[in-house]
Amino acid sequence: MSKDILNNVKKIISEIVDISVSDIPDNASPNTIAKWDSMNHLKIILSIEEEYNFKLTKNEIISMINIEIIVRTIESHLS
Repeated sequence: MSKDILNNVKKIISEIVDISVSDIPDNASPNTIAKWDSMNHLKIILSIEEEYNFKLTKNEIISMINIEIIVRTIESHLS
């Protein structure tokens, strides 16, 4: 898992849910971060698409249930 992408995803999540990057573990998910609700999940997805300049499929969005999967999905688009 790319550390640069991981750190960038944490930064995006941090800005959207208004918590410190240092409070976001590598295995974070909506189950571990209270403010990561469905509305903020959509904001995270939109920010990722804008940051990396690609569109995610419906299935990708549905499957992105934690940071690890988000990072791996981004990596697959960049490879």
